Amino acid sequence: MLPGQCFRTKDYDLEGVVARAGDDTARINTGSHPSRRGAKKTTNGDLFEASLATYAESAKDANTVSDDDDDVVEIHLSNIKLGRLIGQGAYGAVYVGKWNKRVVAVKKLHGVPPGAGKSDLKTFVREVAVLSAVRHPKIVRMFGACLKLPHLCIVEEMMDGGSLHALLHQDKQYDVSLDDVVRIALDVAQAMAYLHSRCIVHRDLKSHNVLLNGRGAKVADFGIARALERTLLSAGGSATSAGGASAGTAGTPAYMAPELFHGDADAVTTKCDVFSFSVLLWESLARSIPWEWFANHMQIIFAVAIQSQRLPLDAPPFARDDVVVRALVDDVIVPAWQTAPDARPDFTELIVVLNRALRELLAESRVAVDSR
Repeated sequence: MLPGQCFRTKDYDLEGVVARAGDDTARINTGSHPSRRGAKKTTNGDLFEASLATYAESAKDANTVSDDDDDVVEIHLSNIKLGRLIGQGAYGAVYVGKWNKRVVAVKKLHGVPPGAGKSDLKTFVREVAVLSAVRHPKIVRMFGACLKLPHLCIVEEMMDGGSLHALLHQDKQYDVSLDDVVRIALDVAQAMAYLHSRCIVHRDLKSHNVLLNGRGAKVADFGIARALERTLLSAGGSATSAGGASAGTAGTPAYMAPELFHGDADAVTTKCDVFSFSVLLWESLARSIPWEWFANHMQIIFAVAIQSQRLPLDAPPFARDDVVVRALVDDVIVPAWQTAPDARPDFTELIVVLNRALRELLAESRVAVDSR
């Protein structure tokens, strides 16, 4: 979270939470969790097959946010039925689970140092309190957390469509249309605009952290890296995930803004996420892993931060004469990966461009149908 008063928080009973979490004999009575309020359901159907009217309504809902029920819900691990392992990362393992009669994603955090105590847990609870207060239709919902050392876990909304990374790279036979790319990018941009309005910097925006379901895309794992970096993992060494993220320094080199490689804490701003978004959009259009031709992270850092290299735009699909692709390159990707952070646009500006691109695609689709 960025410094300042722009994120509205409550006075959480942190001492009480920590005392209960640290008491081996305590039983946490979770009760029933309030149902989500604020975001209307869109029509069911296959991914991204909504009409213009339906998607316009969805976009309208994406700006409708509820701040109700923003307490941290404490969940005892014994109240969660863990299922199969569905992923692993720098900070832990992710399982399908069942809690409170709903299917959820359970992130069991590892790497907690043996010496971690109540003061560390108190800081972690404060960070999780901020994250759990976020409500937005394009952000994966956090339901609560297990706060009993050393078995910490976070319980989140289950997204059954997998990650954008899997969609783009695991099955190349699946056609990801330009329409799909723009809709996903618009969902992500709406989520990021909301986070930035709350003074939250994601710090690890990448295709692994964009999750899909039948209604579109949602952003996941915002702030988790920061919460752990500031607290429980600060003395526990570092680990590296399959996506390249390091638990020692929040972020994934292939997506990181050049200013972050200089080790200046003041360099972490909302414009870092904008840079990551440019890489994410390039990846979605190219269906290529960013910088995959480099052997290690140091080569990426040297290319981006020292040589000011950027991902190539001289091959398909970027080289083709397409109005929408050209607009995405000229008005989103290139401005968003400028070296100077202040030269990069805000997500509110990018949303305007993406909405325009979507309207152009829908107009082209109508023309194609009418000409049959």
